[in-house]
Amino acid sequence: MKKFLLGFLVFLGFLMGMELVFRLSAALFHWSGSTISPEKTVTRHKLWQQHLFSNFLGVQQPDPYLLWKFKPYLYKQIFVTNSKGTLGPEFETEKAPGTFRILLLGDSSPVGLGLRTRKEAFGERFLDLLRENFPDNKFELINASVSGYTSAQGLIWFKRYGIKLKPDLLLVYFGNNDASYNGYLQDKQVLPKSLWIADLQNVLGNSAIYQSLRALLVPFKEKISSGKTRTEANLTVRVTAGDYHRNLQEILKVARKRGAKTMLVTVPVPREWPPAIEFKPFVSLKTAAGDLVMAEQSRNVLSAEFAYCLDWPEIKQKYPQIDYWTLNVLKQVYVDSGNPDSGIFKYQSRLANNPGDVSSLNNLSVLYWRKGNLIKSLQYITQGLGSDSANAILHYNLGMIEKRLGDTASAEAEFEKAKELDFYSLRTKKIYNSKIRELASVSNLPLIDLDSLFLANNNEFLFIDHCHPTAEGHRLVAQALLEKFKQIGLSKE
Repeated sequence: MKKFLLGFLVFLGFLMGMELVFRLSAALFHWSGSTISPEKTVTRHKLWQQHLFSNFLGVQQPDPYLLWKFKPYLYKQIFVTNSKGTLGPEFETEKAPGTFRILLLGDSSPVGLGLRTRKEAFGERFLDLLRENFPDNKFELINASVSGYTSAQGLIWFKRYGIKLKPDLLLVYFGNNDASYNGYLQDKQVLPKSLWIADLQNVLGNSAIYQSLRALLVPFKEKISSGKTRTEANLTVRVTAGDYHRNLQEILKVARKRGAKTMLVTVPVPREWPPAIEFKPFVSLKTAAGDLVMAEQSRNVLSAEFAYCLDWPEIKQKYPQIDYWTLNVLKQVYVDSGNPDSGIFKYQSRLANNPGDVSSLNNLSVLYWRKGNLIKSLQYITQGLGSDSANAILHYNLGMIEKRLGDTASAEAEFEKAKELDFYSLRTKKIYNSKIRELASVSNLPLIDLDSLFLANNNEFLFIDHCHPTAEGHRLVAQALLEKFKQIGLSKE
């Protein structure tokens, strides 16, 4: 035992000596043991959403576990946070006796992006409805939703913070960010695989020895993988449908172990929203060092001269609450200058030299649509789809043409195809909602099918933009939550 203790003390002394040597060398020679910076990682793997959301509207900040989170003590329109950085008033980690605690995990929709006040968001409306309908009970809402979050981030937040709050009811609303292109890495490749390892790394981060070893090893690893990253990598969604299912499944498993009930919701989105436009303002997004963040493939798609069949009177009618930002995004859509006839001559000349040019076929179709010649418009868009059947913009434009021709069923089918092929907007896909329905069925959990509910209630008029519900949309969600809550009751599992 004495030999073991002596050996341990000698080893500890050696480590302390090495730590002192590395710290002195850093101080004397101005040497830095830092490794690949987060900014370089973002640039190398083209993780433009991480760069954007880490500084989003000045209300979010970087986080070592979750990539970003809300700043505490915000008081800026809907962004009202407490000391813990969650939306809403202060709360104690230890739940007060007799309190029914609701925890809401989600993205910018339950945050209430686009609304005037926090009171209009469905989580807060649901809380008010509960208090009105159950006046003898005490309810508390913790809204842990964060703009830009996926189910992968929600799972980590719940494991690290949420389970300590001991919620009685858990609400989960993810999907729109999961099914979108970010860069060359999925969220699971960027987020910590193990929380205890992440904790250990944060502790060791203060050690000069640890920093020095990382300074030697990490760049070597990055150098080996950089060739593949730059030349072979393909764009990927942040969370695949399979991982989305596993993330939600793990959240439900942890919640059940802690005795919390869970209500699942499908995620509604507009069907007739123009695809591939939300990312356009970020094509030239740069880091502090001046490096472009977005992948070249994405920039090429978003910068291409593809026109849209935009019916502005209809847009103003369907989305009367459209915000200034989204209106400007729509105005960044490519439009031919000059009169339609000169544009038609230009594209027909291009087609004479390159008959399969998809952008020329598309833009000709849009010009004829604007002139009211729907037969010619249909002819050119059909030719374009013959060359590029997976182009979301072409399917959207075909939907607009068929809508004017009075073929509502065909138009709806094309809008659905456009949505499913659109990974340059934050709109969930059919398969993600099917995973939610599957989980609810297999796990025997209450499900509020918001996607079907919105479709039955004039879906297109319930959104401010590509995915954020209007105040009326939020009211509809809150009412649906109340009705389902009345069915499952107040008791814990």
